[in-house]
Amino acid sequence: MARLIVTCAPPTSNGDLHLGHLAGPYLASDVFTRTRRLFGDDVHYISYSDDYQSYVVRKALAQQREPESVAREYGPLMGETLAKAHIKLDHFMHTLGLRDHYLEALRTFYFALRDRGALLRQRVTVPFSREHQLWGYEAFARGTCPSCGEQTDASQCEGCAMPPDLTRMRDVRCVIDGTAMEWTKVEQLFLNVEANREVLSELYGRAPFRPALRQFASALLGAPFLPWAISRPHDWGPRVPDDPAAILHTWFGGIAGYYAASREWANSQNDEGLFTKYWSDKETQLIHFVGIDCAYSHIVAYPILLAHLPVAPTVTNIVTNQFLSLHGNDFSTSRGIAIWANEFLDEIDVDAARLYLALRAPETTEQDFDLDDFRKIINEKFATALNQAIERLPHAGTGNFDAAPVSTSVGDVLQNLRQRFIDASAPATFSMNAQATLLVDLIDLMASVDPAQIRMLVSIYSVLARPIQPGFSGRLARYLGLADEWGSSWLVDGGDLPPAARSPLEGQVPSIQPVASEVISKFRSRFEAAVRAA
Repeated sequence: MARLIVTCAPPTSNGDLHLGHLAGPYLASDVFTRTRRLFGDDVHYISYSDDYQSYVVRKALAQQREPESVAREYGPLMGETLAKAHIKLDHFMHTLGLRDHYLEALRTFYFALRDRGALLRQRVTVPFSREHQLWGYEAFARGTCPSCGEQTDASQCEGCAMPPDLTRMRDVRCVIDGTAMEWTKVEQLFLNVEANREVLSELYGRAPFRPALRQFASALLGAPFLPWAISRPHDWGPRVPDDPAAILHTWFGGIAGYYAASREWANSQNDEGLFTKYWSDKETQLIHFVGIDCAYSHIVAYPILLAHLPVAPTVTNIVTNQFLSLHGNDFSTSRGIAIWANEFLDEIDVDAARLYLALRAPETTEQDFDLDDFRKIINEKFATALNQAIERLPHAGTGNFDAAPVSTSVGDVLQNLRQRFIDASAPATFSMNAQATLLVDLIDLMASVDPAQIRMLVSIYSVLARPIQPGFSGRLARYLGLADEWGSSWLVDGGDLPPAARSPLEGQVPSIQPVASEVISKFRSRFEAAVRAA
């Protein structure tokens, strides 16, 4: 049994979560956590709300509110949306919280770096809007990335994931009015990345990154590492511990957020030993789930920060995803181009939504969310084919609840599905897209087998669907009279298939309601109006 810490990138508290968010690190990390627990691993699953992002300040200015008010509204709202999507974190911390675990964690990492000489103090030139009194970080400035030529903010490029070299960045303009920003000199603290090249080389040499991140890692190692800013001129954020006049960069605080979330969770359980068990043991595997645009902090900065602690978990993988579009349009919280997850899940069964998002997950290539395709897949495969198989159960077999032995041909197919599930579940090769695809294949199989074997196939479905469809699979298992551990030994160890339960079918028949065309029309109208208004 392995011990794992699984994290998903902290969402920014400037709005609720949309379907693009869920299809990325949030659903993937939840499916991975449920999968590894199914295989017996000890998994601690955490995230937090990024309350100190400058996008929170931008939202506050637009709404004529204080940033703290915005963060305190949207941080809890995002937590509620994650829970509504059955994304079951051990703890979702709010960095702008009533307790000081986050600030304590920031101090822990900061002083570990400072005391071991890993920080540099440099005077640099940065963008500033004198008219609006705004510094050009994240939310308030856009310019041309010197690495890829895409439009980006001055902190981390969404196109190539590199932090732009400000000395080479061009046409930097204020997002408030589009005017060119002036450049002014400030003193900042930087992490000496190049001095820690060995830490990164060792990680990149062993970690099973997906292709895009593998290519990114190779490019990073092929050139000198620039110093990475850990402070910024700003008035929103935690102070540098030994320099109260300076603000810590929100990207620096990422690993501290995960660290603090675990400590806050352990305290809530009245067991400090839980925190120590996970974070003070190098045998603990740390696995991050992030969008590819957030890769730099997780693949460069955080491994270095962890390496400066006396003892820390070992980063074993950083699982990235590409982007999901919406009918060809980029999802955008700030511009309102989105289907909001909270509203979507008011109308759509959560397990149906999770299945489709897993099928269309942008794991290695960009994907598109199409409302008509969503309705077609769910209605044909889930609300029709699977429902029909379940409805056949009372009539299958030689008696009311008996089931025929599995034929050799069907048994071979199920063993193949089991191996595909194992391959899609391993930490090095995890893919919720592959898991969702084999569930659809299993549904297709149900339509072509002897009715006497339907009960076994539906029983197997209830096991393989646990990570992606936890609610539906649980209802299905109870209806079939299956014990909680049914099928687990077959899944983990192989061997003979377990006999299907011989008890009568009990309770309400589990089913998924079809998606109505009126619901699809409503969401299409909303997002099209947002595109016109943007």
